[in-house]
Amino acid sequence: MVLSRPSETVTEIAFSPDGRFLAGFGSGPEITVWDLEAQQEFLTLLSPTLAPITGMAFSPIGKTLAGADQDANITLWDVGSDGRTVLTAHADLIKRLSFSPNGSRLASEGQDA
Repeated sequence: MVLSRPSETVTEIAFSPDGRFLAGFGSGPEITVWDLEAQQEFLTLLSPTLAPITGMAFSPIGKTLAGADQDANITLWDVGSDGRTVLTAHADLIKRLSFSPNGSRLASEGQDA
C-alpha cells in the first residue's frame, strides 16, 4: 500500500493507538489522516490560523490527535468527528507534543522556554 500527499512531502507521521489511522504533515498548515483499513485519505485537518504544522501526537487512548503550529497554537482534534479544541499556552513556536501514557496529560515543548 502506498499513501501519498501530492501537494507536498510528508516530513512526520504518527499511527493512531488502534492502528487504524496514519497521520502525516509536511511544511504546510494541514495534517492528512489516512484510513489504513480503507487504504485511502480519510480527512485533512487545518491549523486554526493556517500556520504551518510543527508537531503532532496521537493520544494513547481514543482518537484524539494533537497538532502544534508556528503561531503557537495547539489544536486537539477528535478524529472521526468535527470536534476541535484550540489551546494557546505558548508565546513562540511549539516544537514537540507528547501525551502521557494514560492520555490524561499533554506536554508541549516550545522555543519560549
